Amino acid sequence: HKYTITSKAVKLQINPVDANVTITGHKDAKQYNSRERSASGYDFSADNSLYKKSDFSFSGTAKAARTNVGTTDMGLSANQFVNKNSNFGNVTFNVTDGSIEVTKRGLKITTGSATKRYDGSALTNSDYDVKGLASGDSITVETTGARTAVGSSDNTYTIDWGSTRESNYNLTDEL
Repeated sequence: HKYTITSKAVKLQINPVDANVTITGHKDAKQYNSRERSASGYDFSADNSLYKKSDFSFSGTAKAARTNVGTTDMGLSANQFVNKNSNFGNVTFNVTDGSIEVTKRGLKITTGSATKRYDGSALTNSDYDVKGLASGDSITVETTGARTAVGSSDNTYTIDWGSTRESNYNLTDEL
C-alpha cells in the first residue's frame, strides 16, 4: 500500500485579554510639627488575576510632601501608567490620586492672674504659659492686661509670631 500524507498548516493562536487596573494613591493626614510630612505609594488591583504590578511601568513620583498646614496631591494620573505585557490588549488604568494633609496644631496661651486691694496703682501680671508650640517654632508673648479701678478684667496679651506661621496653629487661650 502506498499512502500519501498531506499536511495542512494549522495555526495555534492565543489572543490578548483586557484588564481594568485600579491605582489608589495613599492618603494621610498629620498634625503640623514644623517638619516635612509626607505620604507615598499606591495600592494596585486588577479585575484580571493574571495581571500583576510587574506588567506595567510607572513614570511618576508617588509622593506628596509639605510642611505647613494644607493639602498637597501626589499628581498621579492614568498617563503615568503604561502596560508592558503584550498578553494584555486593552489595559485601562483607573487612578485615584494620593495626598498629604497637614492639619493645624493646637496652641494654648494662659496668662497669669493677680489680686490686690485697691491702692490707686495698676494691677498687672506678666506671667504666661504657652503649650503646644512645635519644636523649632518660636513666638513672643507680652501680657497687656492692667486694672486700676475696683473690679476684674482679662489679662490680655499680644503675640509676635516672628517667622512662625500663625496659620499652622489653632489658638486658644485662658485669660
